[in-house]
Amino acid sequence: MRTLVVKPEHGSIRVRFWAALAALAATVLTVVALTHYQQTTHDWVEHTRIVFQTARTAMLQVAGVQLRHEQDTGAIDGGELRGILARLDSVAALTADNPQQHARIIRIRDVVRQWENVVGTTRRSASGTTSAALEAAIQAMAGDFVATETDLYDLRLARFQTAQLTTLIVVISEVLFVAVVLTGYSRRINAQFSILTEQHHILEEQAAKLQEQAVELEISNQELSEAIVTAEHETLQRARANAILLASLDNAPLAFALFDHDLRFVRTNLRWSGISSVPVDDQAGHTLTERPFSPDALAETQSRMMRARHEGVITELAELTGHPVSHPGDTCHWLMSCAPVMLADREIIGVTVTLLDVTDRNRLSEQLLHAQKMEAVGRLAGGIAHDFNNSLAVINAYASMLSMSDDISAEDLERVSEISDAVQRAASLTKQLLAFGRRQINQPRVVDLNTVAQHMLPMIARLIPSTIALSTRFEADPGTVSIDPSQFEQLLMNLVTNAMHAMPDGGTLTIESESRELDEFYVQQHAGVTPGSYVMLSVSDSGVGMDDETLRRIFEPFFTTKEAGRGTGLGLASVYSIANGANGHIWCYSEVGSGTTFKIYLPVATMPAPVAEAESLASARPEHVTVLLVEDDEQLRPAVAAMLKQSGYTVHQAANGDQALAVLAAEHLNIDLVITDLVMPGMSGREMSEAIAARYPGVPVLFTSGYTDDLVTRRGMIERGWPFVQKPFTREQLWAGIERALTAS
Repeated sequence: MRTLVVKPEHGSIRVRFWAALAALAATVLTVVALTHYQQTTHDWVEHTRIVFQTARTAMLQVAGVQLRHEQDTGAIDGGELRGILARLDSVAALTADNPQQHARIIRIRDVVRQWENVVGTTRRSASGTTSAALEAAIQAMAGDFVATETDLYDLRLARFQTAQLTTLIVVISEVLFVAVVLTGYSRRINAQFSILTEQHHILEEQAAKLQEQAVELEISNQELSEAIVTAEHETLQRARANAILLASLDNAPLAFALFDHDLRFVRTNLRWSGISSVPVDDQAGHTLTERPFSPDALAETQSRMMRARHEGVITELAELTGHPVSHPGDTCHWLMSCAPVMLADREIIGVTVTLLDVTDRNRLSEQLLHAQKMEAVGRLAGGIAHDFNNSLAVINAYASMLSMSDDISAEDLERVSEISDAVQRAASLTKQLLAFGRRQINQPRVVDLNTVAQHMLPMIARLIPSTIALSTRFEADPGTVSIDPSQFEQLLMNLVTNAMHAMPDGGTLTIESESRELDEFYVQQHAGVTPGSYVMLSVSDSGVGMDDETLRRIFEPFFTTKEAGRGTGLGLASVYSIANGANGHIWCYSEVGSGTTFKIYLPVATMPAPVAEAESLASARPEHVTVLLVEDDEQLRPAVAAMLKQSGYTVHQAANGDQALAVLAAEHLNIDLVITDLVMPGMSGREMSEAIAARYPGVPVLFTSGYTDDLVTRRGMIERGWPFVQKPFTREQLWAGIERALTAS
């Protein structure tokens, strides 16, 4: 391969180069200087021409004025003389650089002003010889000025032309000098060009080889780039997988911690950080003793971590109870598991600990267990109350008949009254049992809760002692609810009675109502609650309050804190059952020494409350009314029949629905009213009434019952508004029910 050789140039070439460069610089400087001189002389020539023309114009105007004045055509125009003076002022300004010419033009201007003063407003005949002398002086001075300016113009023009010629000669000389120098250089340049041509060929050969090497490098670079891209993609995939793993750990419902072989933190997730109140980034390098999540659970957790590390096994789930560092006042429950971090060769390099917070789950389990226990006890209580109600109804019926006897003495009548009072007290107890067991006949209506509560305020005011102040705060329009009004009255009276007993030394009883929205968060904290709009009734007292153990048992049936003989333990149990039966729920908050607050939440009804209609309580005892009495209880049926007959009714009896239909078919009776138990063996009271209505349309029916099963109630054993009397009933309650049935027909 040929090598590139650069021959050194001789020193004479460098000398000639710098000489030529100096000559070229001198030429440029000379041309610049001559050009500047030429421009300066040109400016002076132009300046002289302007002075000459301006002065000449002014002298011509003066001559014109003199000519008109000599002809004696009138007074000289003052405006024209001022124009001449203005031009003379301009000439004076232009000749400021020439003292002689400037002095001449100033004298001319002064003489013109004198002439103006002499002849400015008179004719020539009036001005005399003074005017002529001034005019002659003006002409003479003007002639001198113009002649001098003409000479100056010619001189400056000659200088300008000389400068132009000198510049041209210098430029031509320098051009010739540069041409001679360049001619000498041309031979050197040709020789150098030959050398450069040869070197160019050598460079082309080297460039071709470099191109081949560049192609090879490009291929290698492309392969390397592909390898880099693949590596970056794999790195990004690993980074994304790590990010997903860390995000999954941070958002997991479990609290997670990774420890190294020395049981020091490597990393935790956000939930662990929330329990321990230590940021994730501040955990690394510390031990569990230095950064505990709960001091109460520290020993158990460390024991299981060491077992997982030494034995290499996943420890069984253990439930821990303790107070988290983040909320030391709360008691939490966790399910904990420890697992070893093991490599492929079974080397253990660390331990993981996971915690699942089961506090809410345990609380919900307790609520569910409590609800199941209440349901079981309620079913038992309801079954007992049903049979007890039938027995009370028999006693009440015979007591009513005895009180109506004409030959009863005053002493016996008082005893009968005591029997009736005892029956009513027993009936009140069974009513609470039925309400608790949800076996009470439920006749819900859309009511305004404020209206019902305010209607009871006078009764409440009479019930509570004078040492207790009654305070009410009802929201203007909290909404309507669907509930049996009598059950709501029972609920409110039970809460008021409970509050009154909690304030033996007096205090304040507060009843409030307002609308509330229960959201998903509230629902998660209270089992069995549906989110939505509710009307809240609150009953608060400033009494002795309750501890946590009492709070957990207040809704249990037959549980009471009162001394023996003062409480049945069914008041709050009935409240609990009535609230749940109306698709609502009850919440209680209390502290020892600070009083208690019960809050009843009832769902807002979708229909407005109906306008109450006046109910007639007039006697419904016609002499010729035939009644078909259907009752399966063998003791109650004859007692009620006797009470009806004593009042003048014609009564036919049947033990069940099939027997009632058979009686109607066999005797062809003309029945005016059917009084039937609602729940009977075989055919129910409703099914029997429908069968009778099919054969005898328009016959009114009055239903009675001691209870109705919860499932039967939900399936609509009776419809809202149907005539109904709750067992045990008094004579007056039975007559009122008969009147409603006859009126409805």
